[in-house]
Amino acid sequence: MESSTGPVLRRNDSTRLPRKLDSIRSAGDSLIVRKIALALALSAVLAGATSAVAQARWVRLDGAVQWIAANTMMLVADGGSSVNIDLTKVPLDQYRGVGPGDRVTVVGLVSPDNRKVYGTSITLSGYQGFQAP
Repeated sequence: MESSTGPVLRRNDSTRLPRKLDSIRSAGDSLIVRKIALALALSAVLAGATSAVAQARWVRLDGAVQWIAANTMMLVADGGSSVNIDLTKVPLDQYRGVGPGDRVTVVGLVSPDNRKVYGTSITLSGYQGFQAP
């Protein structure tokens, strides 16, 4: 049944909408689906980011300083491996007098690529400096 202003709904046919309203409803439904998909994708990305932060590994390394320059220190760990230590987060007074051969304990976080340790604290331990033969 149509009137002069356009199609109308019948009282007993509540499931069928006029064409204009039907196309508006489907456009609105697809917009809602897009928003839900975007929200799910965003939550998945954020969940991945928080799990990466949760996987940060704290380490404590004991060893001897091989060399130190600016904000970087190379530590020869007691196991024999050399470890690059980033000192940007360590207070300067903790490593001001540290030099090659000094025994230290470093606490920090392993970098995501496992190539260095972001130091958070350094303490002197054991004997200091190289010993002459």
